[in-house]
Amino acid sequence: MRSNSQTLNQLYIAASVLLAGLVAAACGGEDPQINSQSAALVEKAASDAVIKATKKHVMADLASLAQGASAASSWLKGTPAAGFSVDGAMAAASGGSLKISGAGTSSAASKFGFSLDARFDKWQDASGVVLDGTLKLSVKITALSPPRVTVGYRGALAVSGAVEGEVDVDLSLDITGDASQVCGNVSGVDVNVKACGVMDAGSAARVEAALAAATSQLQGKLSAELSALSNQVPGVPGVPGGLLKGDAAKFDVDGVISSTLGGTMKLSGKGVKEAGGYTITLTATLNKYSSAQVALDGELKVTYQLKSLMPLSLKVQVKGAVQASGAATGKANIDLSFDVSDSDTRVCGKVAGHDFGC
Repeated sequence: MRSNSQTLNQLYIAASVLLAGLVAAACGGEDPQINSQSAALVEKAASDAVIKATKKHVMADLASLAQGASAASSWLKGTPAAGFSVDGAMAAASGGSLKISGAGTSSAASKFGFSLDARFDKWQDASGVVLDGTLKLSVKITALSPPRVTVGYRGALAVSGAVEGEVDVDLSLDITGDASQVCGNVSGVDVNVKACGVMDAGSAARVEAALAAATSQLQGKLSAELSALSNQVPGVPGVPGGLLKGDAAKFDVDGVISSTLGGTMKLSGKGVKEAGGYTITLTATLNKYSSAQVALDGELKVTYQLKSLMPLSLKVQVKGAVQASGAATGKANIDLSFDVSDSDTRVCGKVAGHDFGC
């Protein structure tokens, strides 16, 4: 149960942080079949292969085609106007091969997108990690020279040699010039934690508490305005100076909510009256929105489903990403739902991969 009172809110925050810390300590924060060291080895083996395929083959071919020459490695067939097919293979120095296939398009000069399959066949890197299986690659190129590329690669791999087992890969690669940075996880174990600003369990609990406070403030504001709007004559504009613009049947949402501790939450979206209640879809842009000793920046998609004002029955879904500062630091992907009644609020979902509720 969560109260709106300051004392109970502080107790909830403290309990959330303590519980998250106990869960992380008990579980180690990792899949028992893979630890941080083995995750790092798998990540490096897969990422080195993806970088080589992207830079030395796909991008080299694009550069050659842009100059009117034949594709340097002959992996690409086609033109920017008509699109590309991709089909090629490369061998690992330590044994095994990687086959790349798929298609690509061009949206503008030096801007390309590719959807590729990367099939590893006993691919072995210098550390002795052997990869088998297929990853799905999503490649976006925004500049050829110096290169600016993002690659997402996901899928399941069988790993042998220096690491043994089955792993799920969910990684993203950014290439800028000669530098590259990989973020994501291998079987739920985050890689390159410090460089990627991955959030620990305690920080995730504080972010969840800050978002709960923001949701409570939003709920209070919208409930008051919806109550006023529902009592107005149809066709009369919304609450003067409020967030809602329109009438009780259909309205726009546009305005800013300020946190009592600093920062703002800018809201835009639309709402419609449905049987017994309302559904409102919002974009919430947070600018140093502060609560629970945490300041949040980022953009969230919010779905506000009000089934009843009296008694209160409300579900709020929040998805997006935030950057936290203060008592919690780092980036966090958000996927939460809040079920709100007159007596309590129940939370279910994830913050930076950490589970809450349910």
